[in-house]
Amino acid sequence: MQARPKYEFRTSQDLIEYLIFGIVFLIGFFYLLSVVFDKTYPQFIEVLFAFFIGFIGVYLIFAYIKKRSVFLYENYISFRLGFLLKRIEVRNDAILSWAEVTRSNKTEKWNELTIFTATKKYRFQSNHYNGYDLLKENITKDKPQDFDFEENQKASLNRKIGLFLIFLSFILLYFSLKSLINTTKFSDNTPIVLTEQIITSGLKIKRYKGSASIHLKFKDYSEFDFYIDAHAFAGNAADFVKEVNHGDTLTISLLKEDFEKKIAKTEPLSFGDKSFNYYTINLYSISHKGKSYLSLTDYDKFNQENKQSGFWTCLCLGLLLFLIGIYLRIQN
Repeated sequence: MQARPKYEFRTSQDLIEYLIFGIVFLIGFFYLLSVVFDKTYPQFIEVLFAFFIGFIGVYLIFAYIKKRSVFLYENYISFRLGFLLKRIEVRNDAILSWAEVTRSNKTEKWNELTIFTATKKYRFQSNHYNGYDLLKENITKDKPQDFDFEENQKASLNRKIGLFLIFLSFILLYFSLKSLINTTKFSDNTPIVLTEQIITSGLKIKRYKGSASIHLKFKDYSEFDFYIDAHAFAGNAADFVKEVNHGDTLTISLLKEDFEKKIAKTEPLSFGDKSFNYYTINLYSISHKGKSYLSLTDYDKFNQENKQSGFWTCLCLGLLLFLIGIYLRIQN
């Protein structure tokens, strides 16, 4: 028969909110599934997001059921650890030393206690436990404090951050080089199809954090969202939404592949076609009654400007991150 614990330190993970939020997330999961699978071709990202929401809900309920309280016995401490919340038991005589550091973010400040055994270390946060000071007093009694831990930990963290920044800088420099080398124009090697369609909705510029786009709907293909980057014809975008009316016939261009697979349906759809952006079709030119609002030349110019700005952005940011990464590695 297991001895009764001297103390039980309940954690914030035991709060009823975990159960409530878990149930809410599960309800959201089933709702998203009903929406996603109501489509002819469920989109992979939407399915993935739905299952991610469901996973969070299940895990929150699992964490609530498991009860992550810390139990302090006469000769050992018992607590749950890791993703699967496995219960760990550490004997008092196995604790060799301890350290405490102060952490903070924008909303709160807390202490983090770390205990060391011969092979492992375990952390306890003051904002996670009721009676943290009593917990600390009991598990650190007669144990030496490691005063160099905070400094060593900061140095180790900075070295890891430096290595990550160097790795990230190489990725950015690769993309900057790629955008410099790739000078091929979109219109040079991309098969395009022209078609006339009657517009039913979408004559509005949607703006969000610097981006601007127009999402059109056409009478015969209402299931699809025809997308245009408004920056590609920034000078004509406002005129387009003002001068064109619902019910007008537009001459548009789209990829030959999109036309054959989604519009004409003369070519079979692959798994990728069905699962990724099936309901979105990009447009590359658009005109009405002889007036061109967006041409392939405009689109090529827009692409080249994007490549140039992307080159300089990736180059400068890559070099900056590389230098910061080297500095952090050298200084620590």
